[in-house]
Amino acid sequence: NRDELSQLVFPEPAKTGRMAEVIKAVKIVSDTKDPDVPLIVALGTPFEVLCTVYNFDEMYGDLKADPGFLLDLLEKILELQIKYAKQLEAAGAEVMMIVDGTSQTLMPKHFVKFSSSFTKRLIDTIDRPTILHICGNPVRLLKDMVDTGADALSIDSAVPVDKAKAEAGGKCVLVGNIDVSKLYLGSPQDVAEMVSQARKAGIDIIAPGCGIIPDTPIENLRAYVKAVITG
Repeated sequence: NRDELSQLVFPEPAKTGRMAEVIKAVKIVSDTKDPDVPLIVALGTPFEVLCTVYNFDEMYGDLKADPGFLLDLLEKILELQIKYAKQLEAAGAEVMMIVDGTSQTLMPKHFVKFSSSFTKRLIDTIDRPTILHICGNPVRLLKDMVDTGADALSIDSAVPVDKAKAEAGGKCVLVGNIDVSKLYLGSPQDVAEMVSQARKAGIDIIAPGCGIIPDTPIENLRAYVKAVITG
C-alpha cells in the first residue's frame, strides 16, 4: 500500500543477498577470464523486478485500478536497478543483458507506460553495450523495444526474423533466434542446420533465443559453437 511504499528503502546491492553474490561473481570472472571473451551480465528490467515483488494478478488489476501506485513503485525499483547496474559495471561487466520474462503479456500501450519507458531510462544510464531480451514472442512490442535505445535486441525462436529486422531498421543489431528446445532435443546435424538458417535469415549475432536447457547434450553445444565459428 502507499503507506508502506513511502517507507520502502531498498538495500545496498553490494551488501545484500543475491545481488551481492552476483557482483562478487562478476569480479571473479572479470579477473580470471580470457580478455577476448566478453563478460555479459544479466539485469532485470524494472517491470520484471516489479513482477517478482508484487502479486502478478494484483499487479494486472492495478494497471487500471491504481496505475499511479505502480508507477511510483517502478520509480523506486528503477533507482535500485540503476545503482545495481553501476556496481556490475564497476565489477567488470562488459555487456549488459537487460532481461524481461513478463512484459510480453502487456498490450503495447501498457508496455510503453509501465515497462519500456523505465527500461529506456535504465539503459540511458548504462555505460556498456546493452542487449534487450523479452521472452516469448513480443512481436507487437518490437518497435517500442527498439525505441528503448538498446544496442541490440535478443529475440526468441518464435519471433519472425524478417519482422524484427524491419522494426530494427538498422538502429540496433539482432541477437539470438536459436531454438533451445531443438538445441536440447535435436541432433548435431539439426543444430548446425538451425545455425545456418539463422545466419541466412539475417541474425547479426547468433545466440540461443532463451536460456539453454540443463542437460543439453554436450555434442550439440559443440556442434552449435562450431557452426557459429566456421559458418
